[in-house]
Amino acid sequence: MSFTKVTYIYRDASNYKFWGEFFVSGTFTLAMVEEYLFDGEFFVPHEVGLEHLLDMPINQDDHYLHTFQTFEVVENVEVSKVKCSASELVVQFLEANRLGWFSSF
Repeated sequence: MSFTKVTYIYRDASNYKFWGEFFVSGTFTLAMVEEYLFDGEFFVPHEVGLEHLLDMPINQDDHYLHTFQTFEVVENVEVSKVKCSASELVVQFLEANRLGWFSSF
């Protein structure tokens, strides 16, 4: 079975950057969720079950939007590190888009 290692990034208004990663089972690509992203580029991690990469508290330079950085097909990932399946994540992005990306605020 293959997995996808996804790297994503948070960049604030001062251009400070924070990176994170997660694994999904199966193949996951930007093309699979691009139409559901906020402004075709951004997502709010906690709306799709992912971790916000910024340490709190939030100041005037901060926001909730993150972007994808890389997608890498990998083998042999510990089951405990797998977030969900690629198809389940696509559904979460579809639902977050349908609800407006900021529904939990």
